[in-house]
Amino acid sequence: MKKIKSFIFNNHILLTIFFLALTLIILPFFLANNLEGFDTAGHISNIYFIKNSFYPWPDGWNHYFLSGYPQGLLYPSFFHWLAAVLSFVFSLEIALKIITTLAILGFVVIFYLLALKILEKKKAAELSLVIVSFFYFFRNRFKW
Repeated sequence: MKKIKSFIFNNHILLTIFFLALTLIILPFFLANNLEGFDTAGHISNIYFIKNSFYPWPDGWNHYFLSGYPQGLLYPSFFHWLAAVLSFVFSLEIALKIITTLAILGFVVIFYLLALKILEKKKAAELSLVIVSFFYFFRNRFKW
């Protein structure tokens, strides 16, 4: 219990931004059907194809999607393969949202650790995390 209290006290900025991301981005992301924009349909069809054809190829020529471009050329294919594996357990929509959620929340932790390593001062790393998180989480809320 003492270690948990000291962790919370020593990392309150990181935890605040982590839960801010969870509240402002992840909860609306899971509560809405927001996988219908931009090129998400192509990602979903690629994951669906990988899942239903049971991993036909790790990469190479895929004449079904991307107008015949080699699979993995426009987007790295690890995302599609990981989502296809998760879609055996969850639905495809939930699998996509889980991976995206982990990427968004992982950004906060990884950026903080990288800033701490580069800047070598905890206060400077926390300040850089606050600044980057502001632009990362609120970039679509303001018209600059």
